[in-house]
Amino acid sequence: MNNRDNIVIGIDGGGSYTRVTVADFTGQILAQVRKGGTNRLHNIQAEEHLRTGILDALSAAGRQLEHVASITAALAGIDQPGDEKWAMEVLHELGISTHGQVVNDTLAAHRSIFLGRPGIVAIGGTGSLIFGINEEGRMVRNDDFAHYARVAARFITYETVYAIISGYYEEADLPLVGLMLQHLGCSSTQELAELALRGYGVDKRSQNRMLGDMAHLITEAADTGIPLAVNICNEAARQTAVGIRLIGATFRAFEILVSFSGSCITSPYMKKAVLAQLKSGSGIKNETDPEFVYVEQRLPSDIGAVMMAYEAVGRITTDSMMNRLGQPYNINKLEI
Repeated sequence: MNNRDNIVIGIDGGGSYTRVTVADFTGQILAQVRKGGTNRLHNIQAEEHLRTGILDALSAAGRQLEHVASITAALAGIDQPGDEKWAMEVLHELGISTHGQVVNDTLAAHRSIFLGRPGIVAIGGTGSLIFGINEEGRMVRNDDFAHYARVAARFITYETVYAIISGYYEEADLPLVGLMLQHLGCSSTQELAELALRGYGVDKRSQNRMLGDMAHLITEAADTGIPLAVNICNEAARQTAVGIRLIGATFRAFEILVSFSGSCITSPYMKKAVLAQLKSGSGIKNETDPEFVYVEQRLPSDIGAVMMAYEAVGRITTDSMMNRLGQPYNINKLEI
């Protein structure tokens, strides 16, 4: 490392948007930009968003690529060995691949929430994943158990649409049914069925995004007690709690820290529903059942990626650095 390698870059990339943060070795945030999604499963412009996000953040910080000592790109969709290849190719094109690591976004979320302590984070936004690091440093995901929690925003909407088309709703649900029809430009459930059969008139990625953007209508309806929304959200919460408990079975501690990240799972109703499921469990208790202690995410995941970038070059994130990194900031909103 020479005296020009004096900054790190942390990236938190999801299906809908990406945050890129540049910081120096004192923990001072020099620039942050927001771009479109960098999950290739959900965004066909993932490579471009990653590339321009890095370049725009460096430009806003007044620095060059040669100043980058380390970069951690924490991206959704990096699930299996080899998934990171496309992102590493972007870093290689920019000339910073030797300074970089590409990991799943849950790692950065976990780092920003628990600051290196054991814990479990459940993500429910554009995508869904539950991830934990136990006392032995073992990393476990719910899909390691062949489990998936349908708490991603699009699934909440899909389940609601299925219920409406198939007639599984009651009079008390009519306000939500009407709102869903209006939002999708339909005058009847028959018209909604035809729209769904045509793939909503868009490609699959756009369809998932469009329906995902409607999930807040359902979580907000659940908060007002509309039965259809309550049932759908409660089932998603149950599946999430099962995933958390599966990972919790690999912990030794009686108290296990847990947190949530993502627009859907952190909505008021979903948060309460998942925590209620974790508290109630099966109803059969014994002395080995853990207690789940909720921890609020106070630092964004891009800061977790920054901390991982420091660690990659042997830098310890000190208390004074944390104080700087934790300061409120304004994201420089560039074109998405």
